[in-house]
Amino acid sequence: MKRVISTLLVAVFALGVSFEAKAWGTVAHHAAVHIAEQNLTPTTKKEIRKYLDHTLTYYATWMDHYRCTVPYEALDWWHNVAVDDKNNIIELDGHSGYVQSTRIIKEMKDYKNLSDSIVALNIKLLTHMVVDLHCPSHNRYLAPPFDWKKPQWAPGYSQGLRFKYKGKKQGYHGFWDNSPALFHKGWSCETFNENLGNLTKKEIKKVCKGTLTDWVKQSVKDNRASFKYIVAGEDFAKAPKEQQEEMVALADQQLQYAGYRLAHVLNSIFDPTYGKKK
Repeated sequence: MKRVISTLLVAVFALGVSFEAKAWGTVAHHAAVHIAEQNLTPTTKKEIRKYLDHTLTYYATWMDHYRCTVPYEALDWWHNVAVDDKNNIIELDGHSGYVQSTRIIKEMKDYKNLSDSIVALNIKLLTHMVVDLHCPSHNRYLAPPFDWKKPQWAPGYSQGLRFKYKGKKQGYHGFWDNSPALFHKGWSCETFNENLGNLTKKEIKKVCKGTLTDWVKQSVKDNRASFKYIVAGEDFAKAPKEQQEEMVALADQQLQYAGYRLAHVLNSIFDPTYGKKK
């Protein structure tokens, strides 16, 4: 008998609080999820179609639109991962995209015994959170005490950093949220897939090696580098060309990794033959 109520809804009601945590922009989410969709196995696609009314890419930003509605207010907290100065993950009493993604992946191992509505909700949440966990501005570098109500930023890693980009004022968070659109103006989902979704099977296997924890630790480590390239009050567009190229490369890498890893997560859940040698 399918479970109508899951731990997710219990958590949603229990954590109904607000938090400033805008998601990676619409362009980025749709681009990454589109890459993921091209890498789903036929079995996974067939299973997902049983639960969703539209394509996976259609739901790429579903979590952003529903996070301030009843009963989904807690979703406002589920877009980030917090780490200390040694990149150790801080769980913040469950107010974390990493913690909730980990929980849902575990819960979905038994998805056939969950209600259809819960499976659909879990797919939508994973589709968004796995991508967000790769965005530089969704990695929160905190200093003790690690209080989710009043997070203290580690010295030199404040998301309140203000600067300019091509003469326009920017905040660190907003800059990274919109970076794919800023760096690749006019690109469609198909264009992103053509440029970032072209890895070989061997390369994909390397990108998807490990667990969500491994991926998050890799991301927070790589993303720390971006702070040294942005100087408060200065125009990043006037920074050395090599420096700008490294930032674009980081944004592209994270978007690419997010797409392939999301596909890997979903294939691992819905296709029992996925990853097994023939």
